[in-house]
Amino acid sequence: MSAVVDAGYSFVTGGVTWCLMALPYEKIPSQYLSCSNPSDCHEPYPTSLEDRLHPWTIKKGAPWTENHDDGELVYIPSAIEDLPYIAEKEVDPSYSGKPTFDSDDVDQFIEKLEAALKVLDPDQPNFAYTGWSFGTKMPDSFAYEWLDALQPYIDAGKVQWKTIPQMYDIYTTWRDTPINL
Repeated sequence: MSAVVDAGYSFVTGGVTWCLMALPYEKIPSQYLSCSNPSDCHEPYPTSLEDRLHPWTIKKGAPWTENHDDGELVYIPSAIEDLPYIAEKEVDPSYSGKPTFDSDDVDQFIEKLEAALKVLDPDQPNFAYTGWSFGTKMPDSFAYEWLDALQPYIDAGKVQWKTIPQMYDIYTTWRDTPINL
């Protein structure tokens, strides 16, 4: 992460278990020591949904998996796996084939969102974002289905649209406030 800080970035997102290979060998969790390439270890990190809802601050030269209030770089994990692959990865976590963009993905997304809403920590910012590859066009019909499924959560005030820079601003404001509410 030192190179990221040296390049002037304020935050990073979407780390996967392959990123653990950047840790000193003795800090890599044993279940990932056999990772031989990024596609073998491409699950979101942290592995627990509850732990993926909250950003932390990384200190240059320290393991990136540890929070340091005096760090220089914010890490915002992606709480929900890549949208078009959710259903496939539920069956096979190592799935790397073509995205399907189907109703099963929407259903799995809503299940993951519901699970995230159940484990929110009211004492800190909670973020659950998803993404998909720039090279993969989302069909309009899928986008409408997904957005329609999200609308009740937005209407109820449980979900708000935020950009990643807005998430960074919310987190750093919270982090830098002497008394976090």
